[in-house]
Amino acid sequence: MIGLLSKKWCDVELEVQVLRCGIGFFIGTCNESGLVTRESAEYYRSSDGAAMDLANNSFVQRHHI
Repeated sequence: MIGLLSKKWCDVELEVQVLRCGIGFFIGTCNESGLVTRESAEYYRSSDGAAMDLANNSFVQRHHI
């Protein structure tokens, strides 16, 4: 699945994936330079929870950067 925010705001097609930050995990996009967009509105306590929502396309999509 391509990140909607990365396409809309950065005009790049990047695959969404589970990423980690200081407060947990989220669904977003990155490239070789690092984070591009956080696509999910929610943060997750575990990578498994984020991966499950990504696989089921059941995460809440952010619409603004």
